[in-house]
Amino acid sequence: MTALNVSMVASVAWEKARKATAKIVPENYILPIRSIGTYYLTEEGTLKDIVDAELHMVSGLELDGISDLVDESIAALNSIIYG
Repeated sequence: MTALNVSMVASVAWEKARKATAKIVPENYILPIRSIGTYYLTEEGTLKDIVDAELHMVSGLELDGISDLVDESIAALNSIIYG
C-alpha cells in the first residue's frame, strides 16, 4: 500500500516538475493522475472511495477502520473455529 501511495503522490508531483520527480521515483512507476481508484465495501453493501483527495493517496484513517473491521471479523471466525 505504501508503494501505491508513493506512485499516486508522484503523479501529482510529475505534473509540477517532471525531472525532479523522476529523480525520486522512476517514470515507469508513476501512475497517471486519477488512474487508480481504491474502495471498500461497507456493511450496507455500498462502495466507499478511500482516496484522500487532498493528499492524493489512500487515506490512512480509512485503512485503519478497515483493518479494525477485518481484525474483528477474523477474531470472531477464529472463535468459531478454535472455540
